Amino acid sequence: TTVPTHKLMVLAMTSMGSTFTSVRSLRYVIFPVQVLAKSCKPIPVMIMGAFLGKKYPLKKYVNVAVITMGVAMFMGGGDGKGSGQDADKQGPMMWFGVLLLFISLCFDGGTGAYEDKL
Repeated sequence: TTVPTHKLMVLAMTSMGSTFTSVRSLRYVIFPVQVLAKSCKPIPVMIMGAFLGKKYPLKKYVNVAVITMGVAMFMGGGDGKGSGQDADKQGPMMWFGVLLLFISLCFDGGTGAYEDKL
């Protein structure tokens, strides 16, 4: 490969950071929440890509908005009752898990945008 090693190291570290924070978030949120949050991955990828100078067509923005609205509607539904086993994954510590998912998505965004730039 003609890509310098230090640039590959940046990709490796952002990828590892994403995986680490995503797996750690499972201590605080249930798996379906993690999967739904990760389905919003195009948002940080597009934001980071825009910071790095990439242009996206309007259709791509519309698609990402529709996906995000669908995920938000799905997550907002339900009766709010959790199973006994997952009862500890609600409340204040759940927000720490959501923060870890947000950090994971930021790493994903950096990885995707940086890969496109290379």
